[in-house]
Amino acid sequence: MPAQIDYGRVFIAFAILWFVQAIMTFRQSKAISKEFSDIKKSNTGYLGTGTQRAKFNLGRGVILVLVIGFDETIKDFRILSGISVMVRFKKRPEYIGLTIDQAREKIKTQPKTVVKAFEQAVQNINNEREKHLQQN
Repeated sequence: MPAQIDYGRVFIAFAILWFVQAIMTFRQSKAISKEFSDIKKSNTGYLGTGTQRAKFNLGRGVILVLVIGFDETIKDFRILSGISVMVRFKKRPEYIGLTIDQAREKIKTQPKTVVKAFEQAVQNINNEREKHLQQN
């Protein structure tokens, strides 16, 4: 005779997992906000972000933060890439000091999601530049 499933315990287990996920998502959101605040405080220039999700939410998603100085070189470059709410931004010093074109050549070896996030960040920076030029 098969064992009976205790649906009450299954429900409680799912509720606990959902609650833990909500807490971890909140913590990651706070960490991302703090990261953006730190980037804004320590850099001058144009800030752009790019995001890419994995297909069907399976695999690594990417958030890329790029700061281009007024001298057209990269002042800050950070990537958050992973499938867990535990991942944090990683500074990528090998891109700092490069121009956008130099970084575009170098980033071609990265996964497609990183390349797309980079291009999205560059596009956001170009949009900011246009707004700034129109205001002056």
